[in-house]
Parts: sequence; structure tokens; C-alpha cells
Amino acid sequence: MNLKPNYFRAILGLFLLCCSANAQDLNLEASHFLDMLRNTDGGAEKVDTLLGPPLPTDLFSDLKNLKKSTKPFDLNPKILSWASSGQDPRIFKSQINNDFFQKIFGRIEKSFPDITLNRINLFHAHLIQTPDDFLLIFHAFEYPMDLEPHKFEMARKLNPQITPFTTKTNGYDRRNLIWSLIKNKIWRFDTSSRSKFNFLIRSPAFEVYPKEVLLGNSLQENLFGKNIADINYFPLEEKRLFLSLLP
Repeated sequence: MNLKPNYFRAILGLFLLCCSANAQDLNLEASHFLDMLRNTDGGAEKVDTLLGPPLPTDLFSDLKNLKKSTKPFDLNPKILSWASSGQDPRIFKSQINNDFFQKIFGRIEKSFPDITLNRINLFHAHLIQTPDDFLLIFHAFEYPMDLEPHKFEMARKLNPQITPFTTKTNGYDRRNLIWSLIKNKIWRFDTSSRSKFNFLIRSPAFEVYPKEVLLGNSLQENLFGKNIADINYFPLEEKRLFLSLLP
């Protein structure tokens, strides 16, 4: 049976329409979730809340114009190759801004003993711009042994004292954190399959989710806004935090 091209176009159009509707639903749910955090710190839900360090005076305007407020940074290629969006590293021209974000990473590590700043646990955050806010999406427990054994072995060769973990390690369910500039707070919450917030790890790119995606338990940063930069911090190897700007 020969099917006309118009038939295929109709099927493709219907598929894209369903994907678009699904994405809009997820974005709306993510927006409601963020409002809940900002208004109630999680309310009755089990959400850990941290206050951020004092905000730099010009931080909002500096984040709105990252090309102007940052400058190129000469970085060891071996560190850059490990970084999230490891390309064209930059640092803030303002040391106050650099110090502020380093303090946020440090505050997370100090407040949660299961999260450490190293190559396999916490080393990056996604900077997200929304219509009225800037967010940092942190993915701790980045390379569990049962999903990324090669990454773990590479990191252990550089630092034999790194503590291994798996997707079953206590705390992995709560590997995602969000910082909001307008509230200057950090929230940590459960996104596992048992959590009502599990929808936050489900990308509209999949109709059927691969097992690795569900085990990865990574909050989908694009649900909240535009990812404008990735911020990386490897204090054991490079004392300064750096950014990679995204198009």
C-alpha cells in the first residue's frame, strides 16, 4: 500500500503537537513547583532550605549581561575537559561575584555531609534565566559507580580518596538542588520515583523513558527557563570558579 506524503506530514504534525503539549504541561508544573518553593519553602513537603550568602549589589544586572560582566580565563585543559559545557571558560570581572558563587557551593557542602566538591559528586550548576529570576540547578552525585564506572575510575586515579557511591546510596534520591536569586535560598528535595516531584526529571524528549534516565534522577533544567551558562567549581584543583556561556 502506497501512502501519500500528506499522510506522513499529518502523522508527524500530530506527533510534534503532542510533544509540544507535553512540554508545556511539564513547564507549567515546574513553574508551580518553583512558586511553591519560593512562597512556602516546600510547605508540608520534605524540602531542606538554606539561606544564601549576602547578595552582591550588582549581581542581577551582571547576570543579565554575562558577556560584559565576565572575561576569558586561561584554564588547564584537563580540568576544562571534565567541566559541564567545557568550552571557552570565563570568570566574573567582579571578584565579589566569584566569591559569592564559590560560597554557595561551599555552603551546600558544609550543610550536607553526603555532598562533596569533587569530580564525581558536586562540581557544577546550570544557570537558568526566567522572566523574573535567575536560578542555579545543582546536580550532586553526578557520576554513580553503577551508571558511570569509567568516570569514577578516571576520577579515582586523580584522587584516590574520593568516596564512591551508587544510585542506591542514601542521599542520591535528593541529588537535585535549586538556588533562586530573588529569594537567595537553596532548596534540596527528593525527585526519586517515590516522590511527587519525580516529574521534574522527565524530559518531554522521551515518550518511554530509558532505565538509565530514570536511574540518573537528573532534574531537567530546561523545564524552568533558558540555560544561559554552566558554572563549574573544582576547588581541589582550581581555586577559582569559572563559567561557560551558552548560546
